[in-house]
Amino acid sequence: MLQLIKKFDRNGEPISLNYKGKHQHQTVTGGLITLFQICGIIAFFFILLNRIIGKEKNI
Repeated sequence: MLQLIKKFDRNGEPISLNYKGKHQHQTVTGGLITLFQICGIIAFFFILLNRIIGKEKNI
């Protein structure tokens, strides 16, 4: 489960040398932050969509 969350980490710091064959060091914390960012963006667009649909019904 933690490895899956780590794969979502888009905030990982690039390292100049390869660490365990990877160019970025990804963490569980970074993965969780990325998931929260994605959820926030999706929620924001659903709120905007709901407002747009609501305005169309009032017209």
